[in-house]
This record gives sequence, C-alpha cells and structure tokens, in this order.
Amino acid sequence: MKLSAKIKSAREHKDMTQSDLAEESGVSIQSIKRYETDKGNITIDNLEKIAAALDVSLSYFLQEDAGQGQSITGNGNIQTSGNSNVIGNGNAKPKQLQELFDLIEEYATPRMINELKTKLRKIKEVHDG
Repeated sequence: MKLSAKIKSAREHKDMTQSDLAEESGVSIQSIKRYETDKGNITIDNLEKIAAALDVSLSYFLQEDAGQGQSITGNGNIQTSGNSNVIGNGNAKPKQLQELFDLIEEYATPRMINELKTKLRKIKEVHDG
C-alpha cells in the first residue's frame, strides 16, 4: 500500500476528517490533502506528527513501502511520487531496512530519532561534499 493510501486509511479508521487530522497534528490541511493524493513530498517531521495524531508508529507508514515508489531524500523528505524505489542510497537490502525499522520502533525515543536524523543529514552533507 502506498504511503498516501496508508495515511488516508489510518485517518478514516480513526473517523477523522482531513481537517481533524490537520488540527490534531499541526500539519496544514493543504499538506494533508497533498499527501493523501500522492501529490507532494512529506517531511519526516510531518510524518511523525501525523503518525502521533493517528496513534500509529512511524514504521507503519514506512516499512512495507520501501520498494514501492517511495524514497527518503537527503533533505529529510519522503518522495511519494515517481518511480523511485530506494531508501537512502539504495545499498540497504529490504531485510536490513525492516530490522532497522523494528529496532527504531522498539527502542528509539523521539529525541533519539531527531538526533539520528541530524547525524544522518551531516553524513550526507559530508558525502555529497
């Protein structure tokens, strides 16, 4: 299932409108509409806010879709359109990604996730030179 469909499905499961989700998450309704129609890239921060508002884990949105038209870009966005089928630089295998998502979901606090994102962005900056 695509990320856009997962967001919409989780929202509908909670009997929330797009306006409800926007208000609860702090993400604009325009962004929610774009994300649910697969017309925009979502930031990790916004995805975390939406996940919290819908009472689902971040890995719920990410784990099954690694090879189905999504990628995480260097600036922390998840590209939800196009034909990209890699996360990061494409070197990680799906099993390794699943293990990583499982560990993050089980052990990582929001603070740890933010620190990890910061470190990964710095590594990318150094790598891209």
